[in-house]
Amino acid sequence: MVSFRLTCVLLLVACCSYPAHAQVLTWKKGQRDIRESLPQVLKEPRAWEVPVKLILTPATETSPALKYRCWIPLGQRQPGNVESSVSRAVIMYLQHPLRGKLDSQYAEIASAFPNKNSGADIPTEELRNQVRDYLESQADVLNQLHYALRLDKIDRNFAVLDRSGLDLFNASAATAQNLRALAVLLTLECSLAIAEDRFEDAVHALQSGYRLAEVALRFGNETVVSQLVSLAISGMMNYEVQSMLQLPDSPNMYWALASVPQQELYSPRTALEGELFSITRTLMPWTIEGIDLANESQSESRLLELISNVQSFAHGSNREFVPAPTQDRLIAALAVALLADRARLEIGDAQSGNCQALIEWTTTGIQATMEKVLKWYYLPLDLRLARADLVDDWLWVYRRMPDSPAEVVASLTLPAVQALDSAVARTQRHHALLITLEALRAYAAENSGALPETLDRLTPLPAWPDTSTGKPFEYHRTDLHHAVIQIAKSPGVPSEYQIEIRQ
Repeated sequence: MVSFRLTCVLLLVACCSYPAHAQVLTWKKGQRDIRESLPQVLKEPRAWEVPVKLILTPATETSPALKYRCWIPLGQRQPGNVESSVSRAVIMYLQHPLRGKLDSQYAEIASAFPNKNSGADIPTEELRNQVRDYLESQADVLNQLHYALRLDKIDRNFAVLDRSGLDLFNASAATAQNLRALAVLLTLECSLAIAEDRFEDAVHALQSGYRLAEVALRFGNETVVSQLVSLAISGMMNYEVQSMLQLPDSPNMYWALASVPQQELYSPRTALEGELFSITRTLMPWTIEGIDLANESQSESRLLELISNVQSFAHGSNREFVPAPTQDRLIAALAVALLADRARLEIGDAQSGNCQALIEWTTTGIQATMEKVLKWYYLPLDLRLARADLVDDWLWVYRRMPDSPAEVVASLTLPAVQALDSAVARTQRHHALLITLEALRAYAAENSGALPETLDRLTPLPAWPDTSTGKPFEYHRTDLHHAVIQIAKSPGVPSEYQIEIRQ
């Protein structure tokens, strides 16, 4: 009865604290989907739940075969350091005297641009003129960026590497934001070239875009944040290719897409190893050197610094991934560990001070926890995703009340790790799908516009497998000129592509 009353009180508090205009969802008898109780506006399918309709024109592979490449050939690169030159482009972008006006202009352009999944919609002449004026205003930035991305070396920014604590995190977040801004310029440049049938110029912009994705991955520290930005930039370029291949006169981009080294761009392993290094440098900068050599006074200061850093980290630009209230959870875990004397027992040092024991226990614990996560990323993507339910169940324990301070610190980054895996799978799968579409265009060009009955009959160019499963995409030909490619449902990923060959 007490439990029932407490439940009623909590429900009453929740109802009174909710906005008065909020709707109450009811579960009807025989109902199987909660969406049936949602307001009509929330029942509307999200953009990625709507089938993507693509109208393709038959196109043979280019001659020579590598006439177009999305990856800049080594022979076209010049001696020099990419990072310092890209940094120059960033400074030019940020210090543009019309920065505020240009940002407003871009917002207007972005809202008017056709959806990349909406078919071969070409921007209106008025919109193209807006894009052209916008790009001309930033021509110096683009020229510097194209030059920088054709240099041959990506040397680490040691000024970033030498930082620690929240300075390291803030520097990485700022870099990510700036590189995405540059990627937007390349996307607009590519979109305009595609709309005007300037395919060589479009490929030039694509080359710079994919190289910028590599730079984003390796600029400073390779971490989950840097990999997510890199994947976002690669995804932007992939969608530009998807727009291009729907135009009647577009060249076949099969080998151009195949030239992009997916293992370098899409493998999360290095980013996660960097994350393990970065999280300790950000939240516990003292762990670089012997934690067991600190005295009680130093450990007390470090413990206070850890709590402060966790609070700042949780309220930073990554707060969407961070469970709340993280700082309270950490303090509670530290208090329980202190009262139970767990830290001294587990590190096996009965003589250490309270703060010394807690700092050493937390430091070694976070290292061990992150390594438990990292081990799964030694598996190939398709094998790892096949065990995704097991990994997710294991990661979910960090959402409950933590058993140790190390689990609290781990909870700061584990949701981002899950987001990273989803982004890797989504981007790599889309890349493989685009290559398969180009293989279909090549087949249609040699078979009077007809599509193959199955993907294993594709000639002269083979279909690529679904990288998330290691198996062929699920393909169904409905008639000679129409087919459907279906993909297992996943948030943010279209589950159906409807293909039509233009007659």
